[in-house]
Amino acid sequence: MDQRYIYVAGGRDSINETPLDTVERLDAVQPVENQKWESLQIVIKDGGWSPRDTLGSFALNDSEILLFGGEYGWISDCYILQTKNNNEITKLDCTLKKPEEFYHSQPVKYNDKIFVVGGMDQDVHVYSIKAKKWFLMDKWFIDW
Repeated sequence: MDQRYIYVAGGRDSINETPLDTVERLDAVQPVENQKWESLQIVIKDGGWSPRDTLGSFALNDSEILLFGGEYGWISDCYILQTKNNNEITKLDCTLKKPEEFYHSQPVKYNDKIFVVGGMDQDVHVYSIKAKKWFLMDKWFIDW
């Protein structure tokens, strides 16, 4: 992501309340009066990308965004959005350990892992960047 764009994937249509399958970006380097959201033509590789809201996301590096979970039947799948390669979305073989929504959640990276608290049961979902797999942090480890 050239560190100039802000990306938004999925969400909910404000008129008819249906989940979205779109990806948009904002060029944050432009002067404010010239900034506008741009809908991207996404290329869906390996199928499976579907409308969803309350999904989680995390920038893995300057060209890949990890997209995961969401609501519209409680989703547990995981994708990579390639921001420098035709805006391609590829399904990964790394589902969450349980379906989850991530409304108001902020993923955090620490020791090559991404930690994010789910919105339903307050489970801590952990993504290992090296292994490309999700696991749940044991409840005994968390005191809340």
